[in-house]
Amino acid sequence: MLTSIQYPFADTRSFITDDGGRLSRPRWIAPDTESDFVRSFGGVTVRPRGGASIGGEQYHCEARWAVRFEPPGLGPNRRCAFRRFYADGRALAKFEIGIARDGSGPLAATREIDAILEQLAAVPAHETPARPLGELGPVLARAYLHVSTAHDLIGTCEPG
Repeated sequence: MLTSIQYPFADTRSFITDDGGRLSRPRWIAPDTESDFVRSFGGVTVRPRGGASIGGEQYHCEARWAVRFEPPGLGPNRRCAFRRFYADGRALAKFEIGIARDGSGPLAATREIDAILEQLAAVPAHETPARPLGELGPVLARAYLHVSTAHDLIGTCEPG
């Protein structure tokens, strides 16, 4: 079983003067997958099976450095399958974490699925301080704002 946890957010800097200090790289519309990366997140790659042309899903950042888990943080028979960041370069962005459940067969009932989702929402991500996955959305949005803004402008466009 694979559970995908998504944290969508809007990057409204494209609506203000000079893109609010947003860095010009990566160019999400057509990134250079050999050299483009998101600071402190990871490198930008082509999505192997393609993606929606609207919404920036044909490229993604392998964001293994943005969220880390302390072993055995995900619990028994679970592993982090991926950590990806998608952006369209204008306003849409999302962070996605995939948690794979290894081993046992199909789940028996909805309540078992609900219990697994509740457990996953409580898993602490290795941040300072550690935060449960269910509360990580605003942290990731702030982290992206920080790593994608020119150093001399960091702090001038903090989220509300």
